[in-house]
Amino acid sequence: MTKQPVELYLLNDDAEVDEFIALLLPNSADKSRIKDLFDRFIKPVSVLVENHYVDKVYRDSYYKYFSNKHFDASRNCRRISFYTGDIAFEDFFSEEGHQRLQECFIGFAVLKPISPGCLGRTYLDPKKINIDRCYVRTTRFNPTILGVRFEIDSFPFSSQDTETMTCAETSVWSILEYYGTRYADYKVAYPSEIVDTILNRSNERVLPSKGLSLVQISSLVKSFGFSPRIYSRGIGAFFDPEFKRILHYYVESGIPVALSVKAKQNGVSVGHAVVCIGHSDKMETNITPKNSNGIHFVNSADFFPQYVIMDDNQVPFAVQDYTAVTTYQDPVIDGIVVPLYKRIFLEATEADTISRNILFHEKMGVVNALNQLNDLIDSGKVEGIHRYGESNPMVIRLFLTSSRQFKRFRSLNYVNERIDKPIAMVYSQLPMPKFIWVAEISLQDEYMNKRVLGEIVLDATASTYSGLESLISIHYPGFFAWRRPNEPLEKLVQMLSHYTLPIAYPLYENNLSAGGI
Repeated sequence: MTKQPVELYLLNDDAEVDEFIALLLPNSADKSRIKDLFDRFIKPVSVLVENHYVDKVYRDSYYKYFSNKHFDASRNCRRISFYTGDIAFEDFFSEEGHQRLQECFIGFAVLKPISPGCLGRTYLDPKKINIDRCYVRTTRFNPTILGVRFEIDSFPFSSQDTETMTCAETSVWSILEYYGTRYADYKVAYPSEIVDTILNRSNERVLPSKGLSLVQISSLVKSFGFSPRIYSRGIGAFFDPEFKRILHYYVESGIPVALSVKAKQNGVSVGHAVVCIGHSDKMETNITPKNSNGIHFVNSADFFPQYVIMDDNQVPFAVQDYTAVTTYQDPVIDGIVVPLYKRIFLEATEADTISRNILFHEKMGVVNALNQLNDLIDSGKVEGIHRYGESNPMVIRLFLTSSRQFKRFRSLNYVNERIDKPIAMVYSQLPMPKFIWVAEISLQDEYMNKRVLGEIVLDATASTYSGLESLISIHYPGFFAWRRPNEPLEKLVQMLSHYTLPIAYPLYENNLSAGGI
């Protein structure tokens, strides 16, 4: 392409992008993939090319595998970084220029000297690329480009090289890269570490890779400090819509989930692995409510038909239908691996069952609160909230979060000094474990405006058989009760009386951040 170590290009339209890619990758089979990447950007876009870039991930694979080949493979990569609009080299050498570059910075991609699979480590800001509006899990990365330290909130992406890293290993790498960057409890893993871990658990060679099964993916994740949970379609009565709801609970919790997909390619069955990191903003609201003990309700998971997928066969942040999460034919998600923290013992299906048992409980249930809410609305004592009923059913939204983040959110997002602030103050002082399950309660009209009327808080460190004993607090519209670790469950029943007027307040959004232009 050029003999200069660094080059800067301004691409104004698709024709200039095509010309640039032809110069960048004259003999590569991955031109269409790079073109798809550029389709994510609003033009014009500036591209900085570093022609002799040492990439830590590829270099690790190189010394583990590619350097053993008879025909030479280069050790070096190219790194291309992207900026909105027109930038200049001079911007890299002044404080004002650094600030301007940060504002324009979209992200970067590493181009490996192999084909297929040249698209290596890629980090894009989902708020600055052309995708449908969505909610995704990201963390902060700090790449340094020509001496400038950038900040970008993203999720790791890479295409597979088909030899050392197939789709399964790449999915595990991206999950470990995310957790190792975000949390001190974990560490990032290089391809050689992933390969060696697989080798230690295998009875045959693992290079060139033949991919991994669902159980092998879970075992690999477990070896890096997680306590993963496997959900297989058809086992344990996990069929849709329940299977989809389980996936949604964890996605809504901000947990990257590895998906095992069965599909077809040219009529031949194939297996594939991707990572789900969020869901689309698109909602289907024409959902028929269920009825339990006279209560009309909807599960919020049923509103969302699309999810955000990191698929090494596509480009980052692909927004896909649940029934079509890959580009293969007839894809079906046949299993998921959830990388849970080692002290989270109460998993999604159990938290879902417990929260519903509480909501429909004879003494602790929500029916009285809903009826009194309607009475208050009819009498004019509560305004701005539509009546509960079959046309405006109760919505249950379940997610896992840290108690620290939940307390912080509630303490900063109360609506009314007299009504809502006292509840937020109780939450801020109430002893809780590190992680909690929260079942937010709303009415459909309020939920569509991102407002809730209450929540049930469960102990995520409770055992599978804890049942109602995992209950920490109940907040219904106009009702509130809680207990400390040394207090019996009966205290909640005794306290669950009229506390204050109902009020709608913001639903919890700390787990996922908005993306899309």
